[in-house]
Amino acid sequence: MTRDKARQAASRRKQYEKNREKELAVVRTYYEQNKEKIAAVKRSYYEQNKERIMARIRAYREKNKEKIAAGRKEYFERNKDKILARNRNYDRKKPRLLVPTHESEMCRRTHSLALILN
Repeated sequence: MTRDKARQAASRRKQYEKNREKELAVVRTYYEQNKEKIAAVKRSYYEQNKERIMARIRAYREKNKEKIAAGRKEYFERNKDKILARNRNYDRKKPRLLVPTHESEMCRRTHSLALILN
């Protein structure tokens, strides 16, 4: 009796896996064929509900301000070298005529770090 149930369960699992692969293939082909239409529907939904979506995002940010700030600070600490190197490379790539004065450059860097840390 128990062996029979185990065999039936194994058979069901095997059949499930076989059907799952077929269903996933059908879903993939559907998405490939209708990619543009799906993207258009998503864009129109976003355009229609933009204000409501943005209000939810603002509410989430307001509610989780400390958690977000801690995450940004942790991200900066983890990637400090990369961020500072990117700032230095940015300075090198700018044409010399557009290079700001030392004070405004320090303000830009301080501002970008403040955005990350706040």
